[in-house]
Amino acid sequence: MAYSMGDLKKGLKVELEGVPYRITEYQHVKPGKGAAFVRVKMKSFLDGRVLEKTFHAGDKYYELTMYFDVFTKQILSWKLSDRRGA
Repeated sequence: MAYSMGDLKKGLKVELEGVPYRITEYQHVKPGKGAAFVRVKMKSFLDGRVLEKTFHAGDKYYELTMYFDVFTKQILSWKLSDRRGA
């Protein structure tokens, strides 16, 4: 499933530059001049780093499915949904 800027929300898992992230903070910004955008803070599942990123209208992001080890809670793998939306 493809997400647009308006679909981003706290807790959503996305992949950016090959790294899986979870959105921890979300702020929708409507400046007085220009188009609206979303500013988010994301935490990496791999090393715990926090990244601040701005997303604009028209950008598309894809659903991320993650597989965890039940006992250790470590990431086993992840995959993006079908980019065609099927």
